[in-house]
Amino acid sequence: MITISERLDSINTNYNSNNNQNKMEITVDVSKNGTFINYNTSLPKSYEFASTSNKSGDKIYDPYDYGKIKNSMSFWGSVFHIYFMSAGVTLLNIPFIFISVGYVNGFLLMFLIIYFYAYNIHTLLSSEYELCKLKGVPNLSYSEIVYQAFKNGPSQIQWFASYGRFISHIVFLCVWFGRGCYGFFLVSQIIQTIYNNLFHQNIEINIFLYIMFLPVYLISMIRKLNYLVPSSLVGSLIHSFIFIVILYYALTDPSSWHFENKFGPMQNIPLFIGTVLFNLNITGIIVPLKNEMKNPKKFNCKYGVLSLSYTLIAFLFSVFSLVCSLRYGTNLRSSVIKNLPSDHFLAQLIPMLAAITMTFQSPLMVYIIVDVIWNNILKETKKKTSHPILWESLLRTAIIVLGFIITYLLPNISIFLSFSGTICTSIDSLIFPATIEILVFWKTNKHNCEFKRVLFKNFLRILLAVILMITGITDCYNEFFSSNTKARST
Repeated sequence: MITISERLDSINTNYNSNNNQNKMEITVDVSKNGTFINYNTSLPKSYEFASTSNKSGDKIYDPYDYGKIKNSMSFWGSVFHIYFMSAGVTLLNIPFIFISVGYVNGFLLMFLIIYFYAYNIHTLLSSEYELCKLKGVPNLSYSEIVYQAFKNGPSQIQWFASYGRFISHIVFLCVWFGRGCYGFFLVSQIIQTIYNNLFHQNIEINIFLYIMFLPVYLISMIRKLNYLVPSSLVGSLIHSFIFIVILYYALTDPSSWHFENKFGPMQNIPLFIGTVLFNLNITGIIVPLKNEMKNPKKFNCKYGVLSLSYTLIAFLFSVFSLVCSLRYGTNLRSSVIKNLPSDHFLAQLIPMLAAITMTFQSPLMVYIIVDVIWNNILKETKKKTSHPILWESLLRTAIIVLGFIITYLLPNISIFLSFSGTICTSIDSLIFPATIEILVFWKTNKHNCEFKRVLFKNFLRILLAVILMITGITDCYNEFFSSNTKARST
């Protein structure tokens, strides 16, 4: 019996939309033996099939020609999403860790780290492209990339494919639940500070968590990525305004700059690398963004979305951190906002703008969590239900409520975020992309001498990830121990 997934000599594909069901009837004409196969699938009606492809003819299957979605993401919409999520309000915390390694070390390391992260994403997407050509599908989710890489790897490790997919799900949920809860907490904390300073009161933060629940819930119910482009655009503009204002205050008095702290202790470098990588880590949204682009070929090409986005981010991170470090030196506080003059109206406006931009990030974080649960873990349930939008809305509600409960109950959410973020960032942004490239290269070029170079290169990437995990876990343990000691002594 000939199946759809087999490589056929010639395939002519036609489809007719079925108005009564969310399915398409695909008729496959196998010209090798004249056999017709009728196959019903649950592909969305928004998919457009590209021209035919075959193994022996002139045209080779190219995943970029297939699975195109109407109402998809534009080139600049994707750039705004990446910039908005990477260069978020958490960038305001980077100068504090930047000065700990010295401004010369920090400036050079910042470019190297961002290039290294972008390179990891590039190899992940390149591996996905090879797997899509191998399997004859237009695109894969992150968890399916992990699954297919192990499934098509050496027979001795194919048993790990399902476990790898499960681990990728758990890692993404931990990262984005953690970031969402932390963002929820920071927004409430900022509004609490503004309110208490303005009205000279001492209202607990829990009250502001209740207040922020409704706006976060409403904006997080937006389902489509392309509908979130306006909020990402506005958020990016507000981000840029915040950074310009902070740079303005930092550049007003160059005579007070601190040039003495050029090189910091070497033992601070692993923590610096881990912190920057954690703030950069948006792997969970990279693959869906590429899959929903109008022209996905422009995402990972030489002058594509990925290159442009991370060039801008590298410039912003490096210059912003350098200027703040030179201006405030060792007086830098955990968030550079706290170094701004408290008697200036413009400086007082910055925390409120930061709270607004963090609120705008909520739907993107919820989108990633929903994509993992609804489109991967519960994909079979999604196919069977007759009311997918209703169930997805209920799932979004459950996610937001659970995030609120976690934020409300955890006494020190920053330690929880650092712990889960250190482990999960190392896994989903370093270990998995390196392992996937090894397995894909083994499948396609295992007899090539280039394989040894790829193996050695990715072994170093995995080794760095393990070092970052150990360093991060140790720092989190020390911070947790010291905070408990202080609590018992008071």
